[in-house]
Amino acid sequence: MKYIMLYVCMKTYEDDVNVYKCNMMIHIIFVLSFTAIIYIIHRYHLYRFIHITYMSYNIIHYYHLYLFIL
Repeated sequence: MKYIMLYVCMKTYEDDVNVYKCNMMIHIIFVLSFTAIIYIIHRYHLYRFIHITYMSYNIIHYYHLYLFIL
């Protein structure tokens, strides 16, 4: 998913500065979408999904570290 968005973004903007901006934009989109998921779970008391969310949070956390290392 991320790589498809990055590819489209790279095709739109060719130079390296815009590739960095695209990477940051995709990062922000992922953070916002994950925050929305957490909010929905807390809003509607879907606590049985929290352990799944916690596992995915760990995965996304390491994924973001990987994204910043790149």
